[in-house]
Amino acid sequence: MENKIYKCGILLHPTALPGPWGIGELGSQTYKFVDDLVEMGQTYWQILPLGPLDNTFSPYSLLSTFAGNPLIISFDGLIEIGLLKSEEVGDCSQYDNSRIDFENVVAQRMDVLYKMCINFQQRASQELIVEFTTFCNNQKDWLEDYSKFCALRKANQNESWNHWHPENEAQIIDIQNEKILQFLFHIQWNELKSYCHEKGILIIGDMPIYVSHDSADVWANPQLFQLDEQGNKLAEAGCPPCGFHDEGQVWGNPLYDWDIHLDTNFDWWMRRFSKLFEMVDIVRVDHFIGFSKYWKLPANSVSAQAGHWEHVPGNRLFDKLFETYENPKIIAEDLGDITADVIELRNKYNFPGMRVLHFEFGEQVESIKSIPYDSVTYTGTHDNNTSVGWLNKLDGVEIDYINNHIVSSETKNHWKLIDHALQSGSRRTIIPIQDILGLDEASRFNKPGTLSNENWSWRLLDSQLTKEVKIKFRKLTENNSRVVQVPIESLEVEL
Repeated sequence: MENKIYKCGILLHPTALPGPWGIGELGSQTYKFVDDLVEMGQTYWQILPLGPLDNTFSPYSLLSTFAGNPLIISFDGLIEIGLLKSEEVGDCSQYDNSRIDFENVVAQRMDVLYKMCINFQQRASQELIVEFTTFCNNQKDWLEDYSKFCALRKANQNESWNHWHPENEAQIIDIQNEKILQFLFHIQWNELKSYCHEKGILIIGDMPIYVSHDSADVWANPQLFQLDEQGNKLAEAGCPPCGFHDEGQVWGNPLYDWDIHLDTNFDWWMRRFSKLFEMVDIVRVDHFIGFSKYWKLPANSVSAQAGHWEHVPGNRLFDKLFETYENPKIIAEDLGDITADVIELRNKYNFPGMRVLHFEFGEQVESIKSIPYDSVTYTGTHDNNTSVGWLNKLDGVEIDYINNHIVSSETKNHWKLIDHALQSGSRRTIIPIQDILGLDEASRFNKPGTLSNENWSWRLLDSQLTKEVKIKFRKLTENNSRVVQVPIESLEVEL
């Protein structure tokens, strides 16, 4: 009989980590959070996409699917290796640490980072300069395009690339600066990933199925997308009306030209997956249905109802992926109105799907223990309300209905729901940090379909993840036989 192992983790994007510099960084607070994961007996740290943000500040709307987000480069880390001086940081610590003020934080941090780049050659050690040269050579298949794209975008006042003016040329220094920032991001990220592994923590990353039109990916590879000769979208992505979205959604991303991807043996996709597996241990693939079929909308649609389904050669793509990687670690985001063809594609490659408790209490409630082992159970995701926020919107009858399907000795509803998730038959259970802290709707990370300063800006405060909370969550993890690494006696406080 198979010996099944059950594990658990926490969802928290790095930008939401505590710290003094206006946004979560790859510095000491991040390492402390990894230590917190170990104290709580966790195995996984799930994050959102790590790429450079566009002016929506969404981690699902990126300037590159290969590059890292320079905004989270640790200032303290740069100071430690002599690339930055404390007095050069300026006013970057003046912000409210409970929210990211993206407009001001981006401007101030990037100003500091670009000034640091100017001094890189003078301040960097010879060893670091050699490492930089090696990095540029090893990553040139995406780094050259990305750096030139950013420099040209700057020369064109951040206009979309299909509106650039030929006379606005990229400056060599701007290209070099982008390479330096990517080098430093990768150094810090790789050090953090190594630390995670030393502590027994695995990172679950995220891959949006689509890329932004205004991105280095589309600018450098227009032939891979459904564009006209001027680079304008011929059609765009969205999703049809369903149980989660009555009117559907218009996303606006350019659609892939799957015939070209097939003709090129999915080379771009293999490089994309390769980069992700270099950065993280497991990849959550967003909108998995898009590898079976996609909802095609006319360009510049205002309604999602004008679209139709088109076929995607997902079998061929994943066959190639399994030729390239012996056992690629993928989680399929298969939420929504999933049809038999999507389930067949997921099951063919044994990709675990997702179960979200906020969606599980319908007319017919499946036993939590009967959820398939090869799946991942969540209380909620980054797109959901917090569990407390969700529960607060339910009436007494609905709360009673949920409680009738939960077996737990916990008295507080959010802990009941977490306990219920940990009882799942799923091999992995992931809990958003806001749920562990019992935070309400004000701490929601994103509200899909809205443009708001509240989206993506929430941050964890250093004072919130207390010893008491950590021990509470650890005990629930232990009680539900999910693997832990550190004995509870090593913690200073007992409940």
